[in-house]
Amino acid sequence: MDKNQLHASVHPRFLPEHPIRVVPAELKGVVTPPPSKSVAHRAMICAALSGASTWYEAIAGVDGPLSDDLRATFVALLALTQPAAAEKVTTATGEVVVIDCYESGSTLRFLIPLALALGVPCQFIGRGQLPERPLREFKDIFQNQPITLEFPSAGCNLPLVVSGRLKGDAYRVPGHISSQYISGLLLALPMTGAAATVELTSPLQSGPYVDLTMDVMRDFGVRVEWDSELGSYGGYRIPGGQRYQLPAEPYLVEADFSQAAFWLVAGFITHDIGIKGLNLNSRQGDRGVINILERLAKIRENHEGNLRVDMQDMPDVVPILTVAAAAVPGAHVFYNVKRLRLKECDRLTATMELLRGIGVRTRYDETADELTVFGIGLYDILEGQKPGTAMVSCRSDHRMAMTQAIAGVCSQHGVVIDEPSCVAKSWPDFFVELVKLGGVFVEEQ
Repeated sequence: MDKNQLHASVHPRFLPEHPIRVVPAELKGVVTPPPSKSVAHRAMICAALSGASTWYEAIAGVDGPLSDDLRATFVALLALTQPAAAEKVTTATGEVVVIDCYESGSTLRFLIPLALALGVPCQFIGRGQLPERPLREFKDIFQNQPITLEFPSAGCNLPLVVSGRLKGDAYRVPGHISSQYISGLLLALPMTGAAATVELTSPLQSGPYVDLTMDVMRDFGVRVEWDSELGSYGGYRIPGGQRYQLPAEPYLVEADFSQAAFWLVAGFITHDIGIKGLNLNSRQGDRGVINILERLAKIRENHEGNLRVDMQDMPDVVPILTVAAAAVPGAHVFYNVKRLRLKECDRLTATMELLRGIGVRTRYDETADELTVFGIGLYDILEGQKPGTAMVSCRSDHRMAMTQAIAGVCSQHGVVIDEPSCVAKSWPDFFVELVKLGGVFVEEQ
């Protein structure tokens, strides 16, 4: 990874800035997904905490312009590790370093504990929907620590000023909220130099992401131990006296399964698409998309059956998987999906609107937390869509925009994407790849 990427434009040579209609087309070819954001965030943090002045050179596989989210983490880590040179602002606390998380929830939740572990007073700000995301859990997590959290008077959200320094201690964190709170603590606590524990106070959700955090930390020389007997729901032990160390060879960030999911679904629906660079033994939770598509393929082949799948550990791929389900006749149920409402947009509602636009019926049961997609088969999608109906907003959400693009390729009249440039948040080159594979889009007037 080259520091010059920090200054490179996040917008590649071919990123539409105006509304477009993605129209039906035959896709064919091979695509290489971008590096895993989940792995890259964690690897950059571990490398930066090694203390090496050129830590960014230890990260391999992150080529080309950085996505907005990774750029946010990169810039923030430079500020936290070199606070004397960072942008600052004067607050009631005094002069503090400014950490702009842009729209990255990972950057925000990972780096709040890190700033406190390093003892760097910071003001965290964000853009888009990020300032509206609740951060109340940090008040409870840090209630016994010698630190200060200064939220706006209106509530527990951004902008947030943090100061003080965390101690190695016994922390208690709900497991049912975002696993990023847990991962952020695990990444930060070794910097206290003392032993610490993180006890879960409720069952863990999105466990694979915490496992991934532990794997990356281990690769950088820091050990975290799972203790099933720590409290009622288990927890984590971080031995004291550990230091992050750069690996002997550059750390290779594997390809992203959540991004590969768009092309896996396109390939599943009829297109001849190969995907390079995936680690089939990855700890990425979104690797489960392969198993789900295999199950849908059997239902399609046997002309009977319905899919029922728990999406608790991989909420990011729900929207694109519903497009796959729409192309297979049956009543397919995705449950544990309510967290979709708290993403960059209300992805649950946005997904249902998109499917309705291409002629597919859905139903959400709030009590059971189940989204049912009444698949009608690809032929009926192609024949049943009414002209002009698939004009729903992507709500400035990168994953919804990419989901709409794949749906557009597989529908009769295409799908309008009102803000295609938002894909820069995670994959600036998405539309480059679409065109390389034979995809077609036209600018909407």
